[in-house]
Amino acid sequence: MIKNLILDWSGTLVDDFSATLIATNEVFKVHGMPPFSADDFRRDFRLPYPEFYQEFLPGKPLEDLEVLFKEAFREAESLVQPLEQTLGFLESAREKGLRLFVLSSMNEEALMRQAEDFGLSKFFEEIYAGVLDKREKIGEITRLHGLVPFHTAYVGDMVHDVHAAQAGGLHSVALLSGYDPVERLAAAKPQIILPHVGELVGLCSPAAVAPIRPDIVVRKLRLPICIGVPPEERAKPQELKVSLVIETLEGLAELSDDLERTIDYFAVSEAVKALASERPRKLIETFAEEVAQMVLRDFGAAGVKVEVEKPILTNCEGVVVSYEGRR
Repeated sequence: MIKNLILDWSGTLVDDFSATLIATNEVFKVHGMPPFSADDFRRDFRLPYPEFYQEFLPGKPLEDLEVLFKEAFREAESLVQPLEQTLGFLESAREKGLRLFVLSSMNEEALMRQAEDFGLSKFFEEIYAGVLDKREKIGEITRLHGLVPFHTAYVGDMVHDVHAAQAGGLHSVALLSGYDPVERLAAAKPQIILPHVGELVGLCSPAAVAPIRPDIVVRKLRLPICIGVPPEERAKPQELKVSLVIETLEGLAELSDDLERTIDYFAVSEAVKALASERPRKLIETFAEEVAQMVLRDFGAAGVKVEVEKPILTNCEGVVVSYEGRR
């Protein structure tokens, strides 16, 4: 089930078609070209937009065209409004605990201004704007935020959005609320086509914590540590046994014998030993949490389960505490 959503902006969350058409026609007017009708613009416009300009205004510097468009779009920006379903969708997604991101080719200044004006910024963990080719960025986003592709979808209204999802190995969801017509979207073969973003929440699962997938297991690592509630117990090292179950971001398939694509369990073991020696602690619960956070932060794990065993009671083998964490 889908737990993470990366969303396009224009035509997905806001209706900016009229403002975009006006601004584009102003750019073409400056260069002595006739304006687009709405139907012609839907037919001819595409992303990445440098390809669109190269076809219709060949040889014109992209930087100059972007300046003209930005100025004209600002004049027409009052026409931009959130789509009818956007706020309800975002509120429902937040209630379900979904992680939300934006990936858009729109000018960053304009997008951030709209997000603030419409009260939408608060829903997103991160906003990526001004991205010319989303296919080249989407993999970086999933890796940076620890998004498992199987549980992540990219949602947009244009063929380029479908191609971006496919390039990142994500679920592809195409919406009919924006620029590209259904025939063009269908030809790109998205997994799902929906009329608008309001239909999306029903496809997503609540963000319940899934069991840690045991890609790498370190069993009963023995290490000395000064730990215990009484000061005299903390005064000298005693042996604990630490076990770790580590879920990697990409799993273990097709690693091609490349250590950089997995997690170095020897390095993890050495880091746990170093962490144990940093300072005395009262609680093994505290140490278990510190180990988990270190593995997530420093080794890029998708998830980790840590068990710390302390041989303290005389009538049992030991006491074990367990801590699980995810990115």
